[in-house]
Amino acid sequence: MRDAFLKTCCALLLLAGPAPLAGPAEALAVRAVASQLVKEGRLEEAIACYERAANATADLQNNASFLKAASEIALRRLRDPDRALALAEKIKGQGHSQSRQLVLLVNGRHFAEAIAQFGDAEIQSWPHTCHLESFLARGTAYGELKRPADAKEDLER
Repeated sequence: MRDAFLKTCCALLLLAGPAPLAGPAEALAVRAVASQLVKEGRLEEAIACYERAANATADLQNNASFLKAASEIALRRLRDPDRALALAEKIKGQGHSQSRQLVLLVNGRHFAEAIAQFGDAEIQSWPHTCHLESFLARGTAYGELKRPADAKEDLER
């Protein structure tokens, strides 16, 4: 019964015309469907589900959350860092996209590129929900590049 429900939800999300997500219940349904798809190994469909949901929501937090989840699948399960970065670039809202890109670069051990792109970024002007992971990622990159003073400054924030 549950499998049939999830497949129906997935079909609606993937095949139906554009329709805005109305609220938290729909967001939870998207996450349930995408999680089930990941469990079944249907990773491309899970990413498509998250992308469609991100495009259908006006809420910046949900948009960021859906595309962050999609980028995690691309990075961790498909081992495709370029696709993960492309998904992160689609995130709407000042700071959310940049934060995700920074984290992905550091997780991929591209420390010099992370600092080249985000070394001068005003992370404190990004949404507060991005501060912790962004300062941690940039501080880690500085540390790996043997710049302890810069690392300390970010890691103490």
